Amino acid sequence: SILEGDAMLIYSQRPSRGPSGRFLPSSIASKQLADKFRVSERTVRDIWNRVTWRKYTRELWTEAEIAADAQEKSPDQSPSPQLDDLASGAQKRKPGRPSTSGGMSTQSSSSPAETHLKHTSSQVQEHPPGHSPHGSDPAA
Repeated sequence: SILEGDAMLIYSQRPSRGPSGRFLPSSIASKQLADKFRVSERTVRDIWNRVTWRKYTRELWTEAEIAADAQEKSPDQSPSPQLDDLASGAQKRKPGRPSTSGGMSTQSSSSPAETHLKHTSSQVQEHPPGHSPHGSDPAA
């Protein structure tokens, strides 16, 4: 676990970003800082990307980062197409796998073990004495 000062130090050592917005190769890698502070590389990258510890690293942000953050929070952004679809009467999809409707066969929901038992029990056949499928009748 790290403290506020650690997060600020990690953020201050982030690599520079290129024109594409991606980090440029630098002398310090997330692995080095992760090892130093005994956290995961993901934790370091989340601090660098302003995902975590925002409150404490904000004073270190560049003007461009502050502007980008304000734009992300801006309420005047146009609604997403999904919201437009809902407003026009389209139904919201239920979470999970699609149902088996629309011409597909519907089978009762069984566990894999139950399905295996159904198939194997339907294959079991009674054999009259003396007609063992293995060639010899143990009762004879």
